[in-house]
Amino acid sequence: QRCGTPILRRYLWAVGPGSALPTEVGTLIQDRYYLLGDRRVLDTCPGLLPEIPPPEGSLPPVLWPYLHLFPYRCSVPQVYGLMGGLDQPFFLLEGGPIYPSQGLALQADGSYRQAEGELMPSLVEAWPQATPQRQLGWLWQLARLWDPLAARVLPPRCSTLS
Repeated sequence: QRCGTPILRRYLWAVGPGSALPTEVGTLIQDRYYLLGDRRVLDTCPGLLPEIPPPEGSLPPVLWPYLHLFPYRCSVPQVYGLMGGLDQPFFLLEGGPIYPSQGLALQADGSYRQAEGELMPSLVEAWPQATPQRQLGWLWQLARLWDPLAARVLPPRCSTLS
């Protein structure tokens, strides 16, 4: 029986200690997060609120740039929640470099293919196939994000373009 309500697929990017999650692809973490690989997880219960860190705990330094760049949330991933149940907790980011539901990837021959849940290519990989308008959009985002991002993650002498 179908109700016709679309099911939300929330693909999340895991950040934390080390470069990869310490479990096998296909593992269900906390009975909720399905590990897709490459630090990508699918929230199998998107209608439930995610776990958040306790108020007495401090957020790790890796999350501060994302929180400070909240006004630029259209261009920067946002903190979604905490994924515990592992040796060390991983924080989940929403809007990371993962194709969303119904995501299409441009191929070298100019055609598109279904890419839902896959990693997006790096800027270096995507640049040659991109249209001039897309390239201009990326340059605009880089210019817009440079000062606020540099102020958070670079030493003071490196944080300005001048």
